[in-house]
Amino acid sequence: MGLFWTETHIVMILGLILGLMLTSHIILQKRSSSGTMAWLLVIIFLPYIGVPLYFMLGGRKMRRRASQKNIIGLEQVVEPVEKSENPTDHLLQTYNIPAAAAGNDIKLCTTGEDIYKSFIELIESATKSIYISTYVYAKDDIGKDILPRLVSKASKGVEVKLLLDGVGSLHTHHRFFRSLIKAGGQISYFMPVLHRPFRGRANLRNHRKILLVDGQKVIAGGTNIATEYMGPTPSSKRWHDLSFVLEGPAVVYYAKIFAWDWEFASGKKLTDDSKVPSHNSNTKERSFIQVVPSGPDVPNDALYDSLLSGIYTSQERLWIVTPYFVPDEPLV
Repeated sequence: MGLFWTETHIVMILGLILGLMLTSHIILQKRSSSGTMAWLLVIIFLPYIGVPLYFMLGGRKMRRRASQKNIIGLEQVVEPVEKSENPTDHLLQTYNIPAAAAGNDIKLCTTGEDIYKSFIELIESATKSIYISTYVYAKDDIGKDILPRLVSKASKGVEVKLLLDGVGSLHTHHRFFRSLIKAGGQISYFMPVLHRPFRGRANLRNHRKILLVDGQKVIAGGTNIATEYMGPTPSSKRWHDLSFVLEGPAVVYYAKIFAWDWEFASGKKLTDDSKVPSHNSNTKERSFIQVVPSGPDVPNDALYDSLLSGIYTSQERLWIVTPYFVPDEPLV
């Protein structure tokens, strides 16, 4: 009995010391007041849950392995819009974000059926390369529908690279893509969390969704590869997400972003010829596009500051569409 109480006493003392160390660490971190308070409360009142949870998720995202990722620095490779008077454009350029590019065509996909149709058309049109980055690639009807299309293209010599997130596509095992790998396609997982746990990086995820074909056209937005996001027929169970098809000079920046993510996840560097996509169109109204990446691999927080700039400089209206609304004090 004496030994049991001694061991219990030692564990309690160690737990107290660890809790104090974590408390000091949390206070010193650059977090919002609400985030700091949330971590302190869970560690103080639920230490057996809070402490291991903090080790898994609480570390700042740019640490150790994460800090090895190349910082995304998009060089201005497209002729900027002349005499732009947009204050947000000017602000983003101070963060070394390339200025808005002219001469683009963009088509908004507002339904899962539109997205699916555009997705398939883009894959079928590929003659040189298909680069896909997605958070979720489900092994459901849509995943099984798209996979043989990729296999067919890879078997014909098209370069197919598929970048999946280690958490979002956790249930889609490498075996599912065996036919694609056999055909010459390449698969890589961004930060597989099942390896090296308790490293403070389980929350570093890749939510970018990109389908880039031949370096000429891209589909991007909020749509994952799963039936709950897209499909040939309407579904009441489907998420309401937006995606877009982009063609024109601005596509080159998506190519660069994918190349950086692929190199980080796979350790293999993609050839970067920095060619600006050629584009001919009869469209009368051409779109001005500015590509703004976000995440711990982007210096400062250009996207957040651009949102603030847009809010403060708006004069007539402000429209916001978002599935996640957790504003900090400046946004409020």
